[in-house]
Order: sequence, then C-alpha cells, then structure tokens
Amino acid sequence: MTPTEVDRKVQDLSGARGTFETHWQEVTDFILPRKNDITTRRFPGEKRNIQVLDNTAMFSNELLAAAMHTMLTNPNTMWFELTTGDKEIDDRDDVRVWLQDTQNRIFNVLVNSNFNTEVHEVYLDLGAIGTSPMVINEDPRSVVLFSTKPIKDVFIDENNNGMVDEVYQVFNWNWKKVIQQFGEKGTPEKVIKARKGNENTLFRIIHAIYPKRIDKPTKSPMQFHSQWVFHQDLANILVGGFREFPYVVPRWSKVSSEKYGRSPGMTALPEIKTLNKMVETTLKGAQKVTDPPLMVPDDGFITNVRTRPGSLNFFRAGSQDRITPIFNDTRIDFGFQAMSERRQRVREAFFVDQLRLPAGPQKTATEVEQLSEEQLRLLGPFLARQQNEFLRPLIDRVFAIMDRRGMFLEAPEILAGRRLDVNYASVIGRSQRVAQSRNIIRTMEQIGVIGSVMPEVFDNIDGDKAARGITKLNSFPQDMLRNKTEIAQIREQRAEAQADAEKREQQRETADNVSKISAARQAQGV
Repeated sequence: MTPTEVDRKVQDLSGARGTFETHWQEVTDFILPRKNDITTRRFPGEKRNIQVLDNTAMFSNELLAAAMHTMLTNPNTMWFELTTGDKEIDDRDDVRVWLQDTQNRIFNVLVNSNFNTEVHEVYLDLGAIGTSPMVINEDPRSVVLFSTKPIKDVFIDENNNGMVDEVYQVFNWNWKKVIQQFGEKGTPEKVIKARKGNENTLFRIIHAIYPKRIDKPTKSPMQFHSQWVFHQDLANILVGGFREFPYVVPRWSKVSSEKYGRSPGMTALPEIKTLNKMVETTLKGAQKVTDPPLMVPDDGFITNVRTRPGSLNFFRAGSQDRITPIFNDTRIDFGFQAMSERRQRVREAFFVDQLRLPAGPQKTATEVEQLSEEQLRLLGPFLARQQNEFLRPLIDRVFAIMDRRGMFLEAPEILAGRRLDVNYASVIGRSQRVAQSRNIIRTMEQIGVIGSVMPEVFDNIDGDKAARGITKLNSFPQDMLRNKTEIAQIREQRAEAQADAEKREQQRETADNVSKISAARQAQGV
C-alpha cells in the first residue's frame, strides 16, 4: 500500500470503532482506571480512579487475570505439548524424545524472556476490555521480546475466517524515540531539525502490518508486509516484512459481525455503575445518621448553633423548643444489604465463585481435584478461544524464530515436511488427562477382582499400551522411559535367565533322583 492508502485505512478503522471506544472508556473508568485514556486525555501522574467508590470490579478483574495466568500459562509448569497430529508417529520413541526436548527449549525461552510480565497485562485487558493485542519481536539477547499494546493505539482487521491478520499501530513519538527506532540515516528531516532545536514536538508514525496480496506472488519468504509511515509527510520511513504474523490478538468473546471482543467487564458494567451509585447514596445516608440535619427554632437560641463535641448552646429561659434531628428513622443497613447482592452479581460476572474452592469442612485431595475440574468446565468455552487466538499462534511464532536460529536438535527423518501442532497442558487439560488416567487404573482394578477368579480375563488387556498410555496422560518424561528395543532385550534376557534357572532346576532334580536311586540300590545290596 502507499502511505496515503495506509493513512486512509487507519482513518476508516478508527471511524468504524467509535462506539467501541466510548464503551472501553466507560469500562476502564470503573475496572481498569490506569488505562482509562481511550477517549479522555490524561496527564502523567494524574489521579484516574476518582469516580470509583467501590472497587469490587477492579479486584474481581485482577483475580480473573491471575487465575487465567495460572490456568493457561503457569510459569512453574509446562503448559503446552508439541504433537504431529499422528498418534502412531507421536508414539515413536525417537519422535517423543525430540518433541519433549523441543517443547522444553521453547518453555525455557519463554520463562527467560519478559513473557510472564506482559501476558498478565493481556489477561487484565481481556477481563475489562475484551481485546488485547501483543506483538512478538525477535531479540538478540532474549531470543524473543513481548510487548502488550494499548488498545487505543492499535487498529485491527480480520480475514475471511474471522482471524486478525492486519494490525495498524499509531505512535506519537518525540525526536529521541524516532531516532532510536530508525537511526539517523532513516529519520525524516523534520525529526532531525527537532533534535537540533531540542523541540518537544510529537510526531505521528503508523506501523502497518498486513498480508501479501494473493494476486501478486513473489519469491520473498516474507508473508506479511511491514510498513512504517511518517504521517506529517505521508512518506515511508522503513519497509520490510515478516515470515509469520508477529501479533497475537486474543478476544474474550466475540460477536460474528464485530472485530473487537466483548468482556466480562462489559457484561457487569450495569451492575458496576449501579453499585457505584448505591455506595454514594449509602455514604450520604451514613453521614445523615452520624451528623444529621437539625431543626432549630428561629428565635429560641441566643447564638449560632454549635454541633462540635462539648459545645454549649444558650437559649432563652422559658423556651420549650429544642434542637431535634430531621430524620430519626434512617435505615442504612438496608443499603448495605442491597449492595452485597450487587457485589455478588459483579463477582459472578468475573467467575469469582468458579475460581475459588467452596468453604466448608476439610476436603481430601481427590475431592479438591474433582471440585476444581467441575468449576473449570464453566470457563472452558472462553479459554478455548484463548488457545486458538492467543496460545497457538504465540507458540508458532516463537518456534519459527528459534528454528531460524538453529536452537533445536536435529529432528527425526520421519518429521521432515510435517507441521507440528500444539496441545495444552493447562489446568483444564491436566485435569481431563488425570481423569482419563484415573479411569484406566480404576478399570484395571475392577478387572483384577474378576481376574482373581478367572485369570484368563487379563488376555483382554494390553499391559504395555496401558502403561505407556498412563505415562503419556501424566506427561511423564520420555527420556526416563525405556524404548521398545531395550524392553525387548530386557524381556529376552529375563526369559533366557528364567529358562536357564528352569534347566538348572531340572538338572538338580535329575541329580537328586539319580542319587536317591543309587542310594536305594546300595541299601538293597544290588
């Protein structure tokens, strides 16, 4: 695209999402105040939560973000597994060793980068705004560098499959940031002049990333254009490309006719605003109870009425009038009860009840596991979208960067030309696999009861497949398992040793029988 076309595209996308921006501003005002500069200009250090009188929604969103971080991308456990999609190939010992080694290398890169810092911002944005763009760039030191972008500066567009494949980010940079990004040779003349004059002018720059046109094939391996446009001159600063789309743009939930996502914060916004108003009204009622308005006779008191502790008020002798409060029956306890119900509905919108174990008597580990599994099923549909729009493209991007750097072991020949896929070992995935493993063990225990009477029933069970199936479900390290060749050798040696033992036993029995016969003959004098 030409710089003019890029600028026009940004204007079209900006105009089309105007209603969303108004909605985001209102949501962030009550749920994520530090990002409530969507349509309202804020200054550094300015207080942003002045109008928030109840922080239930803020705490609920933070709890949801922390829970998603633990459930989807826990930094302390391996939360994904690589697969070829072909069970027979996956079960090969050499393939499983390579897959596990590769996923361990990817995981180590993620842990040693800024991923866990930036991904928490993604989860906070998803709970409040419903959409959160993150860019994944190559970095010479940490291999990859993640950056969660503010939604107010990022405009997106979808392809025919509903996946985001175009991102336009708008920067307002001073001369220092522009020169740091592009260097002096690639910096526009106006920026150089601003540096020489030490001006504080902000320059508008657009970074456009969009796919190559199908009708114009090229030999370049870059599948996406990267175009930096200097808005003041409508000229390109830098033009390049990416082999894969560098952005991931997860959305909490989405209407098919909309590009941007919907969030739990949007669902709870009516309750949040009502609760905020109720707190304001209840506080006013509490003030009236503790410092009520007074009815004072207009001619009974000599001086102005004093309401401070220990004050003296003088009135004329013989006057029967007294100072009395206007309201004697204010019920602020009803306001607290009504607010409690609203707070509970806000928590429900953010799945707080599903994320906490119910209080009660102490439970066994099995009971806790079953309760957690049942609670997490309710979040399944929402988390599935995060796997498709966030985690899968993220792993694909990191894998491609590491592969180009030669950071993996040489793959088995059978994997040549095959595309790898990702399975997720998140809390939900692990709970499902643990349930499958538990069912296998329970089935074998029940069959064992029958086998104690009818041993032939064990012929129905392939013990090797059952054992390997359980190790796979439990993500047991492949390098701690013997391969099939080693198992065959061990069993052959065991069979030979058993055959030798049986042969020696037969020889011993034969020798004993010969000795007994010889002794009997001697006793008979034969």
